[in-house]
Amino acid sequence: MLNPDKPLYNMAMAFHIDGTIEASIFSNAFQRVIDKSDALRTIFLERNGEPFQRIIDELRFDTELIDISESSSPDETAELLLKQRAQTQFVLDERMFDSALFQLDSDRYIWFINQHHLICDAWSCAVLHQRLAEYYQLALANRLEEAAQPPQFQDYRIAENIGRKNPEGIQATQYWAEKFTHQRNELELYGHRTDPATTVTSRISCEIGRERSAKLRELAGKAPLKSISQDLSLFYLFCTLLFAYIHRVSGQDDLVIGSPSHSRSKPSDKQTLGLFIELFPLQLSINPGDTFRTLIDAVIPEVNQLLRYALPGASSEVPVDCYSVVLNYLNVQFGDFYGMPSRASWIHPGHGDWGHALRLQVHDFGQSGSFTLLFDVHEEIFSPSLRKHAIGHFLKLMDALLEDLDLCLEHIPLLSGQETEQLVTTYNDTAASPPPEQTIVELIKAQVDRAPKAIAVVENDVELTYAQLDEISEPMALNLKQLGIGRDDFVAVYMDRSTPLIVSLLAILKAGAAFVPIDTAFPEQRLAYVLEDCGCKLVLTSEDLEAALPATTAKVIEYEKIRRKTASEHPTEIGLEAIDHRSLAYMIYTSGSTGQPKGVMIEHRSLLNYLCWARKEYMADGPHDLPLFSSVAADLTITSLFLPLISGSSVVIYPEGQDGLDLSILEVYRDDRVDIIKLTPSHLALLDGSEALPARVKKLIVGGEDFKASLARRVSSLYGDKITIYNEYGPTEATIGCMIYRFSPELDTQTSVAIGKPIDNLRIYLLDKTLNPVPAGIKGDLYIG
Repeated sequence: MLNPDKPLYNMAMAFHIDGTIEASIFSNAFQRVIDKSDALRTIFLERNGEPFQRIIDELRFDTELIDISESSSPDETAELLLKQRAQTQFVLDERMFDSALFQLDSDRYIWFINQHHLICDAWSCAVLHQRLAEYYQLALANRLEEAAQPPQFQDYRIAENIGRKNPEGIQATQYWAEKFTHQRNELELYGHRTDPATTVTSRISCEIGRERSAKLRELAGKAPLKSISQDLSLFYLFCTLLFAYIHRVSGQDDLVIGSPSHSRSKPSDKQTLGLFIELFPLQLSINPGDTFRTLIDAVIPEVNQLLRYALPGASSEVPVDCYSVVLNYLNVQFGDFYGMPSRASWIHPGHGDWGHALRLQVHDFGQSGSFTLLFDVHEEIFSPSLRKHAIGHFLKLMDALLEDLDLCLEHIPLLSGQETEQLVTTYNDTAASPPPEQTIVELIKAQVDRAPKAIAVVENDVELTYAQLDEISEPMALNLKQLGIGRDDFVAVYMDRSTPLIVSLLAILKAGAAFVPIDTAFPEQRLAYVLEDCGCKLVLTSEDLEAALPATTAKVIEYEKIRRKTASEHPTEIGLEAIDHRSLAYMIYTSGSTGQPKGVMIEHRSLLNYLCWARKEYMADGPHDLPLFSSVAADLTITSLFLPLISGSSVVIYPEGQDGLDLSILEVYRDDRVDIIKLTPSHLALLDGSEALPARVKKLIVGGEDFKASLARRVSSLYGDKITIYNEYGPTEATIGCMIYRFSPELDTQTSVAIGKPIDNLRIYLLDKTLNPVPAGIKGDLYIG
């Protein structure tokens, strides 16, 4: 019942009292408070699985005196003991509170009071503190029997039940029932879903200082914020700030937060111990171009509607999961204790509501003139570093609001100088030795010279050495030259995955041209579009595929015909054209998901920067074979084609399936002939563990789609965490991959696997609409340099 194994509903307060306390008299005074309060004598039981409450006629309790004055550090000892005691769970059918008196010195005491939230709220704590001070004064004078009978919580409950049935109560119930009929507000904060699996929370306290607080109070006294009370005006302000903050760190426009209504409308209510508050939602939509001023204009009527309809009992019509952020503006104050200075502190029990990812508590308990902000955050969502930065982001917005109400919300930088340095400079510290000013042809030739007998290509049981690959592709390149193909010309390749495909690509590059890979599964319309748009001079294909080609102005030639031409047929003056690292290597077409496919041209230098980095990253522990099984028209496949060939490894070819459904990845899994697989999450999802796992595979490079962390964890567990999984990201324009992240099952708890950091010699900036860097986890536009 109500998570009895976790102290998430503990409301613990510590009152630091400067003066001498008579412990026995203090205990007697507290006992009299218990005797005269039905809330403190309330317990909760179960009957047939249903909870119900009972008020005990008599509940005896002795407030324990704990003397720590002899401790080497009484303050540190007190802090530790208070924290431990605040986390003690209540036995709900015995007692719903705990109390103790800590003695730090002869004139320094701490009164600790912990109550279950079912029997108290913050206002009730202030009433309790005041009442105990009054009773203590009476007890010192031996006049405790003169203590008057205060209002009882049950009297309020009776009036509340009557109020629900009157016209105002019925109208309020209908209002909330009609306002919130949707499902849970799916909010993400810093890229994390706000549905944590645990109740573990941390509290970060931030005192904003007298200057900021004074400016807030001054602003609250001016139009349009000035209202019937300063507290209401300040509530408008903090609502505005919280909505602006959530909008900026979530990227979402339709927002809902929860906020408590104190429900103490009568003078007697304000003197009653017990839980009066009810949580009600505030709902806003933020529009492009909104400023603090326009947001305030939207907040004020929304808050006023809440106040109008936040009648006792009406919150029962509000879905409990329609918000995951709560604002609690506390206007309670704690005075002296029997003339002795008393300072109140609210002790966090280390847990919070499952559904509340963030609670912002605002108070000035001691009327110091400085507001304290308490950020109660779920640890699953807010990492230790993010907790610190999140407060900074909130304060950045607060300072901007105090500077100018007409500032556009989107234009306000959130990052601190340290964060900017980290995200802009440190994050992009990718300088590495630049790749040689060579071409992919020269890098492959280096492997031919180093190990000519090493296996370069494997197809079924046929192997091709590096020397053979070079010997076959060289004359074919000369043939292409004789056909008029030269530097930066485009040659379309319409071939199935095969050894001839690899030979053709290398020959095209040797001829100085750039290849345009075309998937043989392309629909006729897309095939015709690519052939026309790329402006290719030549289409290389195979005999069995030539008939599928649409009409084209380019010359079409079969692979076998051009390969069989002998060297004697070449005029002696025909030679391979000298190309450099600035020459085009290939043009690949994007998917066209947002319109017509777009051809992206890639130079040798960009390709080499990626491949040299990939060799260092993925081949550091030795050459590894890769399978060629994915679409030749996807830039993901470029890695599988060329990374092995510049590393002295083998490309293992898996042809397309014959039935039109290409599930070659399953053959890769079953074959177990490669060390690294580059694949999409869709490919990876087919590895379900029902068959023997490919034991030889050491690394998985995943790209091309959103990579869900749940899939990564499942695959990692199948391998017993003995496999390395990378998430490689990069738009086609950035040459295959520009960012890399190594997955960690222990650390990566977010929905999707991160895309990580930039590769060598690239810089990545995530910017908002006004080109300001965004904090980690917040959506922005990716700029690659």
